[in-house]
Amino acid sequence: MKPGPVHPQERSWNWTQADGLVQFGRDSGINVFGHCLVWHAQTNPWFFENACRDVLLGRLRHHIHTLVGRYQGRMSGWDVVNEAINDGEGVAGENLRQSSWLKIVGADYLTQAFRFAREADPEVPLLYNDYSIESGAKHQSSLLLLRRLLDDGAPITGVGIQGHWSLP
Repeated sequence: MKPGPVHPQERSWNWTQADGLVQFGRDSGINVFGHCLVWHAQTNPWFFENACRDVLLGRLRHHIHTLVGRYQGRMSGWDVVNEAINDGEGVAGENLRQSSWLKIVGADYLTQAFRFAREADPEVPLLYNDYSIESGAKHQSSLLLLRRLLDDGAPITGVGIQGHWSLP
């Protein structure tokens, strides 16, 4: 359900895999969790083309309302924003990635994304998702970011911590 595959063009949606996944979950008694609504990667360039803050927020709202709305009541939760914190040690503050989201909208793109998701589904759990936030500098940045988002009224209900494991 990443933005790239599911929303390839501004007026074009590809529901085949997402619909199949949700139906498989329902048929099999498996909870389905949506990943992800906003990401610096795997978001098609059209989102950012000729976009000022208001245009990009409009595109984001439409994207989230359409995707979350389609599956309202059938999801166990959504990773609303994925990997907004930059990697690196010794960096103070929130250390947000210098993504197109940040450059065009500003740091409140995260708060706006959570608000849009809550508008689209008033009941579903909404998570911030990232990797390597369980310790170190990125952990400290995540605490600052999450505190700001909560203070700004973002309806966050949880945090997802990714695990990227491999077998020998």
